[in-house]
This record gives sequence, C-alpha cells and structure tokens, in this order.
Amino acid sequence: MRIEDFDDLDRAILRELMRDGRITNAELSERVHPSPSACLRRTRALKESGVIAGYVALLDAGKAGLEGAAFVFVTLEQQGRAMLDAFERDAQRHPEITECHLLAGSADYLLRVVFRDSRDFERIHTDILTQMARGLARAIDVAAPDRQDHHRPADLTGPLARRPESGKDGGAPPRRRRLQCEGRMSSIVRFALAAVAFAAVAATGLGAAAGTLDKVRQDKTIRLAVRADAPPFSYKDANGDPAGFMVDLCRAVATGLAAELNLSELKVEFVPVTAENRFDAIETGKADILCEPTTETLSRREKVEFSIPTFVDGASLLVTGEGPSDFAGLAGKKVGVLAGTTTERGLRDTLANAKVNAEVVPVKTHEDGLKTLEDGGVAAYFADRAILAYHASKASDPSKLRLATDYLSIEPYALALPHGDSDFRLAVDRALSHIYKTGGIAAVFAKTFGAEMQPSDTIKTLYLISALPD
Repeated sequence: MRIEDFDDLDRAILRELMRDGRITNAELSERVHPSPSACLRRTRALKESGVIAGYVALLDAGKAGLEGAAFVFVTLEQQGRAMLDAFERDAQRHPEITECHLLAGSADYLLRVVFRDSRDFERIHTDILTQMARGLARAIDVAAPDRQDHHRPADLTGPLARRPESGKDGGAPPRRRRLQCEGRMSSIVRFALAAVAFAAVAATGLGAAAGTLDKVRQDKTIRLAVRADAPPFSYKDANGDPAGFMVDLCRAVATGLAAELNLSELKVEFVPVTAENRFDAIETGKADILCEPTTETLSRREKVEFSIPTFVDGASLLVTGEGPSDFAGLAGKKVGVLAGTTTERGLRDTLANAKVNAEVVPVKTHEDGLKTLEDGGVAAYFADRAILAYHASKASDPSKLRLATDYLSIEPYALALPHGDSDFRLAVDRALSHIYKTGGIAAVFAKTFGAEMQPSDTIKTLYLISALPD
C-alpha cells in the first residue's frame, strides 16, 4: 500500500492514532465515525500491508534528564558494502546515538547523539567519538545541537541512564568540531535506521496504534477488571486480594496469552469495578478483560465483545423458613435483587408477564440482600443460584435459609472484552479452549466450590461443546 492509496478514512484513522497511539478501538470509532469493526479492519489492513511497522512509546527526553542532542556527520574511508556493514554492525551497540542514517553526498552517515549536559558531551567526545571508526572513518563532524522534540525515544537502559560520579550541568557542546579518527572503530552507536513504512506515514502526518494484544505484548501487563462483591465469582478474600471462579479463570487465560505472545512473564494488574461501572472499564480501555459473573446478551454485544461461554447459571430464590419458592408465592410480598443487573431486569419482566404484584427492592450488594432477607425486610432474594448458594453457606445460620429448586431464568456467562478487537477475542477464546480441553477448568472449579461439589451436567456439557478445535 502506497500513500496515494490511502483514502479519507485511512488518513482520518491514522491521524487520530498518531495523536494517541494507545487509544482504544471504541474511542477511535467515536472520533472518525465508522463502526468499531470497520476501524479495526482498516487498522489491521495497514499493519498487514507493512505501513504500520511497529509501536513505540514517546519519551520526554528533557524530563528524563537528557537535555541536549547534536548531529554528527561521518565520512568513511571507503563506501563498499563490507565497509557499510561493518559500520552499521558497530552502530547497533550503544545508546548515546539514537539515529543513524545513510546519506548521499560528502558525508556517508548522519548520526544523532543525545547527552545530559556539556560535561556528558565531553565524555562522549573524548571516550567515544574520538575512538570511533578507527580504520573505517576518515572524518567526523559535529553540527549544531538539536532540539529534543523528535519521535525517536532515547534509550535509557545504557550509560545515559547512569549519572557520572562527578561533574555539574553545563552549557551546550561546541557548534562545529572536526574530529580526525585514527585506527579501528570502537563500538559506540545505538543504531536506529528508520523503516520505509514509518517514513511514508510520517510524511503525511500519520501514525499507528496498537490493538489489545499489541499493548499486552509491549507493556507485558494485562489488566483484569474485578469485583469486590460478587462471590463466588469475583470478590476479595480475607487478605483483601481478588479471588473467585472468574478471577482464577482469567488468571489461567493470562497464562495462556503469555505463552501465545512468547512472554516469559506477564504481569496481572487488577482494576476494581462495580456492577454499575464494570462495562465502562472495558469500553474506555481501563481494563482488558471483565472477570466477574457477566451474562452475555445481544444488547451488551453492541458495546463489548464476549468470549466463548465460561459458566451457565440460572436465577432462583433464596428464602427463609417456609417462604415462597416460586413466582406465584411472591404476590403481595417484597423481593430483593442486585441493582443494575440483567437479573433485576429479568425479575421485573417475569413478574410483569406472570401478572404477579410483588415489590422489587434493589440492593447495592449481595451481602446487603442477604442481610435484608435475614432481617425480614424482604420475603425472598433473587439472584443466580451459584451466588445464592455461596452466600447462604456464609450466613450466620444457613439452616434457616432455603434455596428454591427451580431455575427461574438461564444466565450464560462469558468474559467481556473490548468491542471490535477480534484478534484479542480469538486469543482469549484459544486460551479458554485449551483450559477446557486439558481439564484445567476442573482445578479452577474445585478451588472455588470445593472438591466435594461437582459441576452439574449442564456445566460439564457447556465446557465440552464450547472448547473449540485449533
């Protein structure tokens, strides 16, 4: 793909991406207006065509302590291929020179050198430039200092990251000095030859952005959105750490992603969310995976992607003593439910369809719902059966609570993912399929529900049919 092949949408997408290379696909879609899937297809096409050559972080060199930069022109003794290769091999070793460009004209190479201060430049001059290209270069010219506003970041992993033992900041280096080189070249340069694709995009003021997988690979970090109030799926344990079935499953997925990306280590960063803002965390790019009991619905798929199924549950009633065990028994009574969930909407719809006149009492957390039930504030508490069973086991007197036998709804759970990012969804599905096929899901299930509790036939069938072949 050439610059003249870009249409208005390509240019608009890339222009936005250059302003913010970490923008989410959903945000990009809002700025340039095509659908998220269309934006993702265009970005992928640009990457596959080679226009997008890679992703970098931009460094504020001044804030990092690198106050100056200078251009250096190198003229070689000869211009043969072997001489050029030898120079460029040595040019790849050191961080003080951040760019190395092959030229046509009196000089053969243009280098860009970064330094902290004038004393640091004298170190580079004495210890590096005067030792450069021995047996290779005929002359080296140091031109005027350059402003530190380039897109190429300086490498802070080498000598520039270490402050000299003595010396004070000073002024700029000499504006023009000719250095005669003798002998063989010492290794000094950090080689950064610009790719043709990058130059083409830069010429039109365009840039590139990373999808979720690229960000995970670059940052070596995956961000998992977790709840504190949704046990046994997502909650805080006694030590205040994230725990639960979905949290452990997401950890297993992270292990699978690390293997796919060939990362020796992948850091897991937890992002706390609530029932009200959980999807916002995915839509705004604050988190990569939503790890909690998320019911997949068609309306939610307009905003987020969903993985293959992770669990199947159904809503039921938790009551005290001889309380109602079906919807008909709720007539004239109060029933509690977690606010802002599909379970609340399902409860209201079911009551309306069944023409049962019951008062719905929304609560903020399941713990609040259980306490309200035990205190007699509601006649029943409505939630998914696995959640009800867990909370009933933690009650002050579980023998006083009873779980209705019937499923009053079916809730298919899945992991919510960034909308339009099919590459990331495929990677997550691949990791989940591996967990299901290798039996790893059994260990996750046992850790949450105990070795004594076996998954239902419905759940076993779910994992059997959801595991996709490679």
